[in-house]
Amino acid sequence: MAAMRQQLAAQRLSAIAAEIESVGTVASGAAGEPGLSSAITGCCSDGAATVRAMNVTVGGLATNLEGAAGLYTTTDLSAMPGS
Repeated sequence: MAAMRQQLAAQRLSAIAAEIESVGTVASGAAGEPGLSSAITGCCSDGAATVRAMNVTVGGLATNLEGAAGLYTTTDLSAMPGS
């Protein structure tokens, strides 16, 4: 259950990163001045990269939680048969 929630959070982060880039593209095009346009693009690219890094971290956490849950279940069944 916890692993599934973490995976859903990772998917949301991926969508947020894509949205940041999309907004950056639109805002950059509307800026009307090359320096400002470049600054907006850079800021949004950096923000999206940060959110993608969080996505990777949260996705890894989901994988680790799923593996740990399986190991704990196996350990519990070995320690307390019939539980």
